[in-house]
Amino acid sequence: MRRSAWLGIFAFSLVAARCDSVPPPPPGTTFQAASGAATVEVATSPFSLVVRDAQGNVLLESAPAQPGTAYAPLAITHDTDESTTPLVTGFDYYKGVDDPWTQVSEVESVSNDGTTTTVVLGTPLPNVPTVTVTIASDGPGVEIAAKADAVDASINRVAMSFVMHDDDHFFGLGERFVGGDQRGASRYMWVEDRFGSEDAQLTEASPPSDRQAQETYVPIPWMMDPRGFGVLEHGTFRTVYHLGDEVSNAWRVESWDSKIDFTLYADADPKNLVADLTSVTGRPPDVPDWIFAPRRRADIPVDAELTRLRSAHIPTTATDTALAFFQVIAFPA
Repeated sequence: MRRSAWLGIFAFSLVAARCDSVPPPPPGTTFQAASGAATVEVATSPFSLVVRDAQGNVLLESAPAQPGTAYAPLAITHDTDESTTPLVTGFDYYKGVDDPWTQVSEVESVSNDGTTTTVVLGTPLPNVPTVTVTIASDGPGVEIAAKADAVDASINRVAMSFVMHDDDHFFGLGERFVGGDQRGASRYMWVEDRFGSEDAQLTEASPPSDRQAQETYVPIPWMMDPRGFGVLEHGTFRTVYHLGDEVSNAWRVESWDSKIDFTLYADADPKNLVADLTSVTGRPPDVPDWIFAPRRRADIPVDAELTRLRSAHIPTTATDTALAFFQVIAFPA
């Protein structure tokens, strides 16, 4: 009897020691934007985010981790540059190899100083002891950032992934020459002259090439989703959007830096989302009405083309001539 009692005490001590060595995760928290338009729910076991609008509707939510991939609420890695010197430097000159992605999910602490919620996550990497996530109000929106606290420059890729809902669609990302909805596509943020982007083997009946869809003079890291939100990515480094091209049940944003940083605006009306955006970035001056009327691109000489348009009663206020670097020729009043 006495032996059984001692064995029970010993077993209890082992269990208690084990529990003491692995403390439970801190409780989750909810951050509300100062505007009241959105809230961010932080889960800690494992780490994930859910963003809701003022009515409680889910706008976006962290995607479940897919082992061995970048698809997780938060993931980091290092990419080794293996590029050669090209004749013309564009985005596609870069050739790199990613190390295995490290999914970051273990929350060490959660704090709130009244304006910012800070979540510190541990990693298994010796040179990256923690990753710090901050959530704060940014004008009418809410800013979410995650930075790898590396002791060196080993982390140069940070990704956040979100669930792909049936009604998710992605409009924006700057001047795009192929399609409005970018769902199912991969798009990168990098300014390029589109010289040579039209493949000589293509005809007018050919579908657009991937290069034609990717290259743009004006990439803007801003997109809107009809679920009721818009996202503006911050930073000057390259950013890649995988909007369902890799997997069908999730989408992700990958920053080519040690930090990912974006502001989310919540509103069901896209006009209000644009108003929220431009309240931060600035608004352009008013332009004349004819700017928004149909235009026609035609090679020089354009007289015959203009005559055909008028004869067909096609309202056209301007013609730009591609061979003259888009010199605008306005119609007389």
